[in-house]
Amino acid sequence: MKLIEHIYIDSDIDTAALRLRNQGIKASSTNESVNFPRYSMAAKNIKRGVWIHIDHQYDDAVNYLKNPQHEITTGLSDEELARLEDSANIYLNKLVNYFLIGAGILVVAIVVFIYMRPGA
Repeated sequence: MKLIEHIYIDSDIDTAALRLRNQGIKASSTNESVNFPRYSMAAKNIKRGVWIHIDHQYDDAVNYLKNPQHEITTGLSDEELARLEDSANIYLNKLVNYFLIGAGILVVAIVVFIYMRPGA
């Protein structure tokens, strides 16, 4: 993933991400700055802009945002974008399931350790 920072985007960040998406470029926006007073230095360092998810689409995205007449050569079809997002969702679901299973095993191990030790 590569970021096109907000200072290089002439329009609204969300609109720019949507325009890129309509051209077959997998993009998402980070438009809101996080404001945690306790972590103000970290909050200031959060980058606002458009994330390009597929690295080889970055140059096309930058050129398209500079010049809407730029011809996109790396764009994906709607079906390809949907398939890419579906596979990412499947991966994320598996990751969450493994995490929950691991957390469950850890809880069981702690309970067994507490109640099975001598003198408990």
